[in-house]
Amino acid sequence: MPVTIWAAQDVEERRRFDYYRSGLCASFAGLSPERTDPALPFDARVRLSESGPYSFTGLTLQPHDIFRSARDVREAEDDHLYLNFVVRGMMNFSQGSTVASLARSDLRFVDNARQFSAAVRSDHRAMDLFVFRMPRESMSSDDLTLRTSRHTLAQALKHLLFQAASRQESWSDDEIADTGAAVSAVLKLILTHNDVALADPVVRATHTAVRRVIASDLSDSCPDIATVARELRLSVRTLQARLAMCGTTFTRMTTALRCDAVDRLLYQNPKMSVREALARIGIIDAAGFHRAYRRERGHTPKRLPSG
Repeated sequence: MPVTIWAAQDVEERRRFDYYRSGLCASFAGLSPERTDPALPFDARVRLSESGPYSFTGLTLQPHDIFRSARDVREAEDDHLYLNFVVRGMMNFSQGSTVASLARSDLRFVDNARQFSAAVRSDHRAMDLFVFRMPRESMSSDDLTLRTSRHTLAQALKHLLFQAASRQESWSDDEIADTGAAVSAVLKLILTHNDVALADPVVRATHTAVRRVIASDLSDSCPDIATVARELRLSVRTLQARLAMCGTTFTRMTTALRCDAVDRLLYQNPKMSVREALARIGIIDAAGFHRAYRRERGHTPKRLPSG
């Protein structure tokens, strides 16, 4: 399963929580939680998605305080940086000399090799965080946060993370890997360019060209991203970054175009079965397509009335 879910229902159940935390993302393992209200149980829901080198964690947290102590740092044995994206709620964050109040759509890089504290508030409503694990960069987490927040690609990055967070519980391994590569590509552009690396017309032209190439062959063996990148004389990283700026990924574009093609065939041919429509565009793996269609549209493909 692409998504693994754990839940810790009460801070008093530390043995139970410690049992699960061995499988949690390293940024959440080893935290010391404290309830803000004795009558309010500590409740955390963790959704971990991994594919290859990429790791995303969705966290749903009730109001409480969490700390990463010096002991927690030693026990975690994890020196990654984590890009935290606030999907919903509020949090007061402190690491070193930095104190920040984070709200919806805010980005914050957190250095897991240093102590920090965070107070989840939001008027007793749950807070949702979406976290991307990344390798350590030469810049500090504070510098990374400042540079990213001021960069014109910040909005594209936020849109990509929001879309991923909203689909996390139903996405596939390919989508996890594709989204991780896209996020990495955008971050690379942000860290290596002081201002916008690509003008909007260039980004739009790339998006149009990719659609054209994918649409030319929607079968199970349609061109992969490396083939498309070569055809467009771009590196895979640059292609991923440009698609990310449009709020999408290569996998999502391929899935959406296949879904559109099947819908169009069923609309134009009311008597055609779904299986016949899939065969018409060269899709052999019907079960795999049905799963992808459900993730994209929320339901399975079906005949549509004409007229």
